[in-house]
Amino acid sequence: MGTHHNIPESEEPMRLGIGTYAYMWSIGFPGAQPAQPMTALDLLAKARELGVHVVQIGPNLPLDRLSEAEVDAVVKQAREWDIELEVGTRGLETEHLRRQLATAKRLGATLLRTIPEVAGGSVPPLAEVADYLRAIIPDLAAAGIRLALENGKIPARDLSGLLDSLRSP
Repeated sequence: MGTHHNIPESEEPMRLGIGTYAYMWSIGFPGAQPAQPMTALDLLAKARELGVHVVQIGPNLPLDRLSEAEVDAVVKQAREWDIELEVGTRGLETEHLRRQLATAKRLGATLLRTIPEVAGGSVPPLAEVADYLRAIIPDLAAAGIRLALENGKIPARDLSGLLDSLRSP
């Protein structure tokens, strides 16, 4: 007898993880800077301590501010500890997402998460969001990276309809 579950055979089961926003007070933000801010390597160590195998590094700990050697150290440590990396960002602008996609590829990440907004934090009309997504879909497909969109600024129903209209895996 096999085990019954609701996961289609083509999909992997969900893996538990942590992200930089879980430790925003330890990492710091404008107006709240700890004496010793948590680093990306510290976050990997916390994931290992917790026994989770996914770490999403978000825009509150931007990897593009790290040196090449620091990024290499993060990638090496994640691989050694069997931790899958994901990239989180803010914004829809095509060139910005292409830079974040390059970072994701460098990390071996298969997921890039963004907040659907443009410079200044405003949310464009849904048709404009669709245009931004259409522009980046070929790059994502070529890299084999999935794009995740937060729904905190756009109602989930609207976002779901928009994504269905794009007809992209």
